[in-house]
Amino acid sequence: MTVLPNQFTVTCRADGTPAGGVPVGVTLHMTRRNPYFVIAGVTNTNGQLVVTRDALVREATATRDLFPADYAQVEGADGQFTGRIEVAALTVPEIEAALRAYDLYQAVSKYPANFRSDLEAGRRALTALDPKRVDVAVWQDPPAAGVSFDAASVPHPVTSPAFATIG
Repeated sequence: MTVLPNQFTVTCRADGTPAGGVPVGVTLHMTRRNPYFVIAGVTNTNGQLVVTRDALVREATATRDLFPADYAQVEGADGQFTGRIEVAALTVPEIEAALRAYDLYQAVSKYPANFRSDLEAGRRALTALDPKRVDVAVWQDPPAAGVSFDAASVPHPVTSPAFATIG
């Protein structure tokens, strides 16, 4: 069984400059059923976001509670996490899709308190930056056993980023 890392730091750079206010998506791959997609938060003014295990488990649990037949348990005795994590900066079309999903599910699902306002701020930040490319790097210390990260460098705007594996 592979365990999620306690935390990792994501750095986003828009055209080489630290990109603050950018929403970051994290995909947790599973050995069975669907992967979990979590909007982990938005980057600070230095373009960084610390993602914690507790936050990932909380968001994955909320998703599993809403759709129990579609998702396997992330951790524990029946944990199905493969150890592969994809990280990407959301694009404006992805932010808009997340806002539509929020409007649809907010009454029946648990969302972080500032979810909508963070996404709206992220849309404004990306629109103002109008980057040609958003690069993402992941740093983890100490490295978690069996965990690998794929960080996306995303041409702006796209809806399906191509992932480049990093150590």
